[in-house]
Amino acid sequence: MEDGFQLDYLPDDILYHILSFLDVKSLCTICRVSKLLKYFATKDCVWMPLLKNQRVQMRYKTPVHYDTTESKDIKLASNGKRGIFMNPVCIFFHCRLMPWLQRDDQSNIWLSVKNKIRCYHLDKHGNPRESKGRQLSGFRDDVSKFVITDGLLVGGCRDGSLGCWNSDTSDLLFKYSNLHTSDTHCIDYCNNIVVSGSRDKTVKVENLLRKTIYMGDRVWSLKISPCGESLATGTAGNRGLPALTTWDLSTGEMLSTLDPDHQKGAGILNMKYEDRNTLLTCGYDTRLRMWDLRTDIVASWVEPFDSTVFSFETDNNVSMVTGTALYGMCRLWDKRTTKPIQKYYIDHSRSPVYSLTFDPGRLYAALDLGLYKLDFT
Repeated sequence: MEDGFQLDYLPDDILYHILSFLDVKSLCTICRVSKLLKYFATKDCVWMPLLKNQRVQMRYKTPVHYDTTESKDIKLASNGKRGIFMNPVCIFFHCRLMPWLQRDDQSNIWLSVKNKIRCYHLDKHGNPRESKGRQLSGFRDDVSKFVITDGLLVGGCRDGSLGCWNSDTSDLLFKYSNLHTSDTHCIDYCNNIVVSGSRDKTVKVENLLRKTIYMGDRVWSLKISPCGESLATGTAGNRGLPALTTWDLSTGEMLSTLDPDHQKGAGILNMKYEDRNTLLTCGYDTRLRMWDLRTDIVASWVEPFDSTVFSFETDNNVSMVTGTALYGMCRLWDKRTTKPIQKYYIDHSRSPVYSLTFDPGRLYAALDLGLYKLDFT
């Protein structure tokens, strides 16, 4: 009597073709049938098409210190969409602050705490461990915002001053005291040009020429374009002036005004260039907007609870995470749809999410009383 048909006897390419028709649940089931089928069913080439079909891929723009396979990536994306995570408090503050965090390319998180900027290295579990010798100081008042690029950390202070440190050695390279007459609310650095904006309604361009741009309204956010030739500024949106404008850095002249019909008082709190032609903004208008600077066409994602969008981060692909003004709530978005994928309540307080960053398996958010980690692994 002849033996029955067995999948184990099929050629490898035929097996891979059969497995390509299975969904996630079926692949997990077939892994229990035999060691041979488990060997084939756990290959990345089987899971890669499924990962591409996932609505959201939690992929960070810089390398992280842990490795993932395609099947693990699907698990992370699924946990992110379903809101499955662990939520410990990583760092607790003894008083309410307005912290700002940034992540560098070496698995470090930099966090402003009062008048200092502290460095935390992420261990293999994604937990921040403070690097004692890399604490940056030099300001008298609280740090407002800072950026890290090209081994330099440039920060602004609420007393109107500005400082620059070497992020590797923690040495203070230079400091401008009383650069502004009010808070240095936003700052950026690119190609040896430091630009800062303030509540005193001015933008200072610190290079060989040293320019001052008078905005006529409080400056909440700004960003230098990736090519280093232009500057985008976001103001409070009052006094009948456009909230979003672009400027020529070499001459200080206005290039364009975006969204001239902007609602009064709907200021822009944060912005980011994805490339030289794509600018993302968020703020009091309860929207995350993506601008095509070549055509002035805009796509927008509306916060369902009509809450101010304080912060956001993207993976430079399709995933976006926004931080709102109330209850420590973050939302996961997909650029391919206008509805949010999932919401995460980080804390039950009424604190805004002042800043955030995420990687394939974890989301870090800075609230008024601490730094929180959402672990999707």
